[in-house]
Amino acid sequence: MPEKIFLDSFDQQLSYMINVNLLSEDEQNRINHKKLKTFLTSDVAKRMSLAARKDLLFKEKPFVFGSNGQELFQDNDASQELILVQGIIDVFFQEDDGIVLLDYKTDRVDAEEDLVIRYEKQLQLYKSAIEKAYNTPVKEMILYSFALDKTINV
Repeated sequence: MPEKIFLDSFDQQLSYMINVNLLSEDEQNRINHKKLKTFLTSDVAKRMSLAARKDLLFKEKPFVFGSNGQELFQDNDASQELILVQGIIDVFFQEDDGIVLLDYKTDRVDAEEDLVIRYEKQLQLYKSAIEKAYNTPVKEMILYSFALDKTINV
């Protein structure tokens, strides 16, 4: 039953956005309803919904993280000078035993390994920033691939 609620909510939100002119006709035509609905019925979307009901879902969180080159690049020959990294974390949410970090990816890939290789370091940086800011461990790092319609644990 929760899947139907998510799907109904998606349709209602989309209708609202169209009715109040928040989406251009071009944007409306580019929305892939099937892929978004697949995500909305995924296990991770259900987990996000549970966290949201508890006010423990955080979206589009900007961060600034400082570290030295050796830590950032895992290279003993790198500089000890402070390097600032900034970005925006797509989403993370708190569960009873830790934080779950999720990053959405729209890259066209054939294999999940391609995404892991490409984005593992990025997720590590996000993880470090979250753990320092919230003093809570990140227990899980997930990529959600819209191209593959699946979650990928990193």
